[in-house]
Amino acid sequence: MSLELLALLACFLTLLASLLAQALYLDVKAGLRYAFSSRDQPEPHMSPLKGRLDRNLRNQVEGMALLLPLVVILELAGLSSALTTYGAVLYAAMRPLFALAYILDWVPWRTVIWLIGLASLLVMFAGLATQALN
Repeated sequence: MSLELLALLACFLTLLASLLAQALYLDVKAGLRYAFSSRDQPEPHMSPLKGRLDRNLRNQVEGMALLLPLVVILELAGLSSALTTYGAVLYAAMRPLFALAYILDWVPWRTVIWLIGLASLLVMFAGLATQALN
């Protein structure tokens, strides 16, 4: 398995952990009655932590949407390179750090970590483009 695929798997695990954290927090705070309901009624008032858990989860999904096509194209076209590998590994390392920074409200580090992750995706794209044009 390539390092890019392993990075994708690591990001999936971070997404799964984010989903479980958000769901468990809701279950604990709103109760199982609400958790097992149709949720037609708005959630009971929650703390700022609930909002951060929700936004982190949404960001993790968005991050997967950015990473997945790059990895699929790299794998299907056989265009992996040192740049794509470094970018993927760095991105995978940033995702759990970003989740912690978001949930624990580490300002401004959350944004710094996010920017490093974005730069790593751009590195992956540069590596892909370089390989594709050769």
